[in-house]
Amino acid sequence: IMLGDVFQQQEVETSLERQYRDILDDSLLQSAPDLCSKGSNRTTSHHTCRDLKMAVNHPSNLKNGRNQACTKQTPSPGEGRGRGLRPGGKGPPPPEEPFAGFKLKAVPLKFIKKLQNIVLQEAESIGSSAVFECEVSPSTAVTSWMKDDSNLRESPKHKFTSDGKDRKLNIIDVQLSDTGEYTCVAKNAAGSKTVTLPPIVEVDVKLTEGIIVKAGTTIRLPAIMRGIPVPTAKWTIEGEEITSQGNIKIDTDNFSTVLSINECTRNHTGTYLLTVSNPAGTKTVALNVTVLDVPAAPIGPVNILEVMPDSMTIEWRPPKDDGGSPITNYIVEKRESNKETWGGVSSGSLATQLRIIRLQKGVEYVVRIRAENKMGIGAPLESKPTVAEHSFMPPSAPGKPQSYETSEDAVTLGWTMPLTDGGSQITGYIIERRHKGGKWIRVNKTPCKDLRYRVLGLYEGSEYEFRVFAENIAGYSGPSPISDPCKPCRPITVPSPPVNPKVKDYSRATADLVWTKPTKDGGSPILGYTVEMKKDGAEEWKKVNLDDLIKLCAYRVKGLEEGVTYRFRVFASNMIGDGESREIPESVTAQDILIPPEIEMEATCRDCVTLQPKILLVSLLSQLYY
Repeated sequence: IMLGDVFQQQEVETSLERQYRDILDDSLLQSAPDLCSKGSNRTTSHHTCRDLKMAVNHPSNLKNGRNQACTKQTPSPGEGRGRGLRPGGKGPPPPEEPFAGFKLKAVPLKFIKKLQNIVLQEAESIGSSAVFECEVSPSTAVTSWMKDDSNLRESPKHKFTSDGKDRKLNIIDVQLSDTGEYTCVAKNAAGSKTVTLPPIVEVDVKLTEGIIVKAGTTIRLPAIMRGIPVPTAKWTIEGEEITSQGNIKIDTDNFSTVLSINECTRNHTGTYLLTVSNPAGTKTVALNVTVLDVPAAPIGPVNILEVMPDSMTIEWRPPKDDGGSPITNYIVEKRESNKETWGGVSSGSLATQLRIIRLQKGVEYVVRIRAENKMGIGAPLESKPTVAEHSFMPPSAPGKPQSYETSEDAVTLGWTMPLTDGGSQITGYIIERRHKGGKWIRVNKTPCKDLRYRVLGLYEGSEYEFRVFAENIAGYSGPSPISDPCKPCRPITVPSPPVNPKVKDYSRATADLVWTKPTKDGGSPILGYTVEMKKDGAEEWKKVNLDDLIKLCAYRVKGLEEGVTYRFRVFASNMIGDGESREIPESVTAQDILIPPEIEMEATCRDCVTLQPKILLVSLLSQLYY
């Protein structure tokens, strides 16, 4: 039969279906002729009339009564090629003139339900049955089964069943040899379909949770992989593909892959990724591996913090690699450099600093440290040979002392640090004093930790000199340069502000100021006073008495501008300097004081005397005494 042959429209559909079914049942299923031939491509038909659909073609789609979709004719049973098919058997070809007719088209294949993997435990699989099942549309599609790319024939071992769209392969008496990849292939006039499965990876749950192994043993990571077609496997770690080389071996077949590492080390710790893939998809599984070993050696060098004639203090850093297990202990041992026997110093501690005691003065020692975890004791870290003696020098001398904050019986000294500490931290300073030209006496019983010290118990009026020593573990430095002579005395400060300054009188050109002396002179006699003024609203104060200090508590300010408002302030001075100023609260405007006139007359003259009033200008000035 040639798909696409045209049948006359006047032939009823029931007759066509009946005769077509007879032809397919009686002839095509026996001889399996080509349904459609084009070149050398041929598709075998194993279906009934239900595999074909009938479609009405418009006459314009036909040429000479033939469908243009197929240019070659397929012979009917018993006939040669090039003849058309008539319902009912042999006969002349259909008329060549144009007419409306029917066209038969193949239904596309598709799998409604795909195959599922079957996994049987070896102990229970022997002798049992396994059934592969899928569904295909249309139901008339012809199916065949394959194992590992080889066709299967139905036999007592392999049973094929077809029920509508359902297709089954039943494997009887399963043996180990039945392990493999099974494929269902469906065919019809539209072509063929092969059901595929994305890859599946099956590994032991313990592997996905992570495994811990001891260094020197063998790591084995097995995995079962399934899929259609057979997936490929790739092992990677940290983005790099793993290949079989050295002590690493990868064994892969169609259904499993195994990664083996012989005599593993800490370097084999990590997350191994197994990626299986086929055209249907990709699957990745992560397998965590931890290799445990003894710790590495502590990080050196051994730092000798302090050396004494009978002890030394050492320090080290923890190992870079703890072996995959926490450090539980550090074992410290020592030996004399000319001997081979090690003696225990300390164990049972996680501290990374230790003071080694009971050393012999002048003897050279070597120290080693080893870390320990639950896997055992790691490699040692050894120190350089060290002699039990002071390895430091005394510091250099401190800077020259300076005195300040002097009182009648005390003085405060300050100095600078030595330029070098001799290789050991400075532990304190010693201060000595003497009367000028006398004997040196130590001042402080315990070393001073700071760079300043308050010396007490001095005599007022006596002249003193001071010097300072620095101290470290190796001893005292030389003395500092001697301080300048210092004489304890009552401390002198600047005086306090004058009391109650005010303007007593003023005119258009002058202002008279008065005040009371300060309550405190600062321990030194007041040498005089200074008056300053500024125009109201200005920022800058100007000194009034430019030449000498004012000796009295009064002063006349001259040279004022008439009508201008001024402000004034006063401060006292002694040998230390100028004290705090005090400002007059009120401002003063430079102008004359006006007083209205007054007339006094006897009563007898009031009726006969006429006076023209005049304004009298009176300036009341106070007499100043200097």
